[in-house]
Amino acid sequence: MKILLSFLLVLTLSVKADFFGDIGDWFEGAANDTGDWFTTAYDDTSSYISHNPGISILSGLAIVGVTEPLALPWVA
Repeated sequence: MKILLSFLLVLTLSVKADFFGDIGDWFEGAANDTGDWFTTAYDDTSSYISHNPGISILSGLAIVGVTEPLALPWVA
């Protein structure tokens, strides 16, 4: 009886380990896909900005225009 229980315990643990390994592989794949997406988006954006220098000036002005009113109450 003890041998049967030991066998079932080992079988159960190996199935759980395989299951959690598959979940870990899925998360690793999802993280890699997300990282690739951000890398591509960054490369595309920086390439676009480098070919259109006026965009970086406009985006800088837009950032200041949005954040400066938020900072004014703290300054006063």
